[in-house]
Amino acid sequence: MKNPKGIIFTLIIVALPIIWLVIQLNTIDKNYGVSGDAIKDAEDQINSIIDNELNNAQQVAETTTSGETVANISGDGPSSIYGDPISKLIEGAKINSATPASIYAEPDETSSLVSVVYKDTIVTVQDYANGWSNIKVGDSSGWIKTELVTKPNENTSSGLTSAVGHKAKILVDTLNVRASANGEVIDQLGKDETVNIIGANDNESWFQIQYGTKSGWISGNKNYVQVQN
Repeated sequence: MKNPKGIIFTLIIVALPIIWLVIQLNTIDKNYGVSGDAIKDAEDQINSIIDNELNNAQQVAETTTSGETVANISGDGPSSIYGDPISKLIEGAKINSATPASIYAEPDETSSLVSVVYKDTIVTVQDYANGWSNIKVGDSSGWIKTELVTKPNENTSSGLTSAVGHKAKILVDTLNVRASANGEVIDQLGKDETVNIIGANDNESWFQIQYGTKSGWISGNKNYVQVQN
């Protein structure tokens, strides 16, 4: 589907100076007796220019109508002024920061502060930018570090909003149990053992577990453990 308005507008812009040139050539011919061949050559060049501009205008109109230009403007296409955009809004995301998290006007900590959000606040993710997420909270929106936002079903292999209160099945032959998240090793678990998850760090990359009369911390990596209902 072509865009006739765009083509007509382009032709008007191109045609006005060309019409003026034709008039001037005719005037020169009458006053100074310029040869007919010179006039014809000039007219052929003018017609060639008109044809080229018409083709260019038609291609631009077809590109815009096909959705390529529209997609880029909307932010849903293959590029973004900040980075790779998301194809749709992600609703139901949650702030995982243990302390108040800052929202900035731009994906830069030196930009102006818009507001702060607190742990477990539900937000809508609207865009991404190299380690930053553009979120909407109520009527406000701004940029926050992506690591402080957990998308729905993102943080555990089972798709649960939170792994705490559920069980974890060990998937590897040997998994270290530590005194704290990434702390010293105090024990080991074997493949297919099942433990209770009683706590977790902010982004649930580490689980606090209880097994028998013992407790400790294990990695929350989905390659190591499987969270179960």
